[in-house]
Amino acid sequence: MARQDHQGGSYSGYPAHIIYTDSNPDRFVSMGTLMTFPKDTVLYRAGEIPDYCYYIKTGLVKSFEYTDEGEERIYSLVDEGSLLLELSALLRTPLPMTFATATKVTAVRISSGALLDAFSSQPEVMSDFLWSVNAKFLSILEQLRQSASQSADWKVCNLLMIFANRFGVDYDGKVLIREKLSQQKMADLLRVSRITVVRAVKELKDMGLVEQVNGYYCIRNMEKLRQHMRYSDALQ
Repeated sequence: MARQDHQGGSYSGYPAHIIYTDSNPDRFVSMGTLMTFPKDTVLYRAGEIPDYCYYIKTGLVKSFEYTDEGEERIYSLVDEGSLLLELSALLRTPLPMTFATATKVTAVRISSGALLDAFSSQPEVMSDFLWSVNAKFLSILEQLRQSASQSADWKVCNLLMIFANRFGVDYDGKVLIREKLSQQKMADLLRVSRITVVRAVKELKDMGLVEQVNGYYCIRNMEKLRQHMRYSDALQ
């Protein structure tokens, strides 16, 4: 699994916060009903047994829960090209998180029965299913590894790189992230305090690595940001 970045290289591996499983869309479109959901539509509520899984054609879906204080704690963003709730729908098991659209989403809603039927008639579907489950497992492992071994500064840089890879557009030779990414949202994704994010972003701005344009983050030079991440990693 690799995506092209904005410096001609590739961003490979399993990002900890955006799950992208690179499934084959043609195999899933015919298996269910194509639906469109506005932003903030709940697709699954924590504790329920899902009757359907979804193939995300466009948009992002977030998994989250609410803390005792009523704050939203985000665990991941499921990207387009990915399956959602596939294992729980198949095994009829509940999940502890709620899933809701983070943007406008178009998705194919697939019943567990249709998924089972496809396993017997289309062996490639089973391969895509296992690939999806494996990608999510590796993403969880990467989250645990980063949480234990990386500094908050490195995590903020990495999150910006992930969003630049997914939402970045060229902006006078720089990479503008065309997705609103508030410091609170960054803190929620990284499981750190907002103050920690504020300090890290200020340092990146002071170093001339990051700027903001009309409220959007802009990476001035992807390679220099990578170098800064390697330096931060070496200090651990």
